[in-house]
Amino acid sequence: MPVKTAEVRAMSAFAVLLKQLRAATGLDQPTAAERLGFTGRHRLSYLERGRGWPSDDELTAMLDLYTVAAENRDAFRQLIADGKRAGGAWWDSYLAYMSRSLEQLIDYESMVEHICTASSSAVPGWLQTRAYTEALFAFRVEERGTDRTSALIEVRQRRGEELFSQPALLGVHVLITEGVLRTVVGGTQAMQGQLAHLRWAALRKDVTFQILPFSAGAATALCGDFSILEFGDTRPTVLHSDVGDAISFEEKREEVALGQRRFSALSGAALDSDDSLALLEEIRKGL
Repeated sequence: MPVKTAEVRAMSAFAVLLKQLRAATGLDQPTAAERLGFTGRHRLSYLERGRGWPSDDELTAMLDLYTVAAENRDAFRQLIADGKRAGGAWWDSYLAYMSRSLEQLIDYESMVEHICTASSSAVPGWLQTRAYTEALFAFRVEERGTDRTSALIEVRQRRGEELFSQPALLGVHVLITEGVLRTVVGGTQAMQGQLAHLRWAALRKDVTFQILPFSAGAATALCGDFSILEFGDTRPTVLHSDVGDAISFEEKREEVALGQRRFSALSGAALDSDDSLALLEEIRKGL
């Protein structure tokens, strides 16, 4: 059974509370896990990252260790009960057409605070207009079938709407290669609309928009398609790669750090925001 978005948010909020309780006692995670009798630190880490709910016995053990007063304990159990009853996700009706990895990606996007995205193959999915998305999906409709194609188009459109309206989002940094913007997808009118939508996004206060021009040479050629998803204190940072239908995630610190350094290097080779907007408009007018 997929975990519902509202429940995931409740779980993440509860995880922050658990970490605060532990921190207030002065215990580090390995010491607390040992005193709780958990196997290694992994179970406690799992709970403190908002990946699941503690069992009643686990919760009791933590409340005992963290010296939570008896009169306050029912409130913690109520938080868990309320979280488990939380409402369903907007994408529930599309689950039959979605891969598990796509579901996981949308789940991440529903809680993300900062996103850094680099793209060299197409406009990032949550920034695509409907006409642009339809043109991309039409090219592979025979592989997916018409029902699945229609569902995935709706999902991609909704992702953009939900991302920019979700309250946790603090900032987006988008890097797109010049080649993506000069590739006319869906015809001139559709591409005009797509570039206008990118301009709208680039002018938002919470968006940093940069173009990697052809003149950047190797940086443009090696850009690739990946994102760095940051969640503040609720979850570890995730490195996400997306090529076609192949979606993957990496949480290992060394791999995430490598992705962050790569993005920083690409950003350094890209045009600044003002010059990027100017080039975007030049490309639009040249269509």
